[in-house]
Amino acid sequence: MAPDHIEAALNENVKLKIEILNLSKELKKAKKLLSQQDKDLNAAARERGNRRDSSDSRQLEAMYRDEKERRLGLEDKVQQLEDELDAARGDLEDTQLKMANLQDAADRAEDELEKLREAAKGLGDSVGMGKGREARLVQKLEQVGTELVQS
Repeated sequence: MAPDHIEAALNENVKLKIEILNLSKELKKAKKLLSQQDKDLNAAARERGNRRDSSDSRQLEAMYRDEKERRLGLEDKVQQLEDELDAARGDLEDTQLKMANLQDAADRAEDELEKLREAAKGLGDSVGMGKGREARLVQKLEQVGTELVQS
């Protein structure tokens, strides 16, 4: 494989790893905020039990509903981030697999090219073969090698 393809795969791999790290950080922040809001909700519920004043009770109930709505929104956000993280990990695994396949193909092509060069050297040593014919065979073998590397 061409070095450009391998370099592009490496760059994509790095970008996906960075995206995974960013999504993980964002997920941790959302979980921490969710935990804090849960604590706040519990504290508000305890306060509501301690206060019997009707206006305070209504106010606490409104706060409780608001916090509950925010919590549901954050839970949705956490789920979305987890899904994005899973997708990014899948993309990363796919990229790594492609990169390994490209590297294997490049290694095989290099081995084949080396074999062809050795065969061309042996042909050059043949009796009665002219230099022009030898050069054409070497050129043809290198062309075949290049085609193997590109495929």
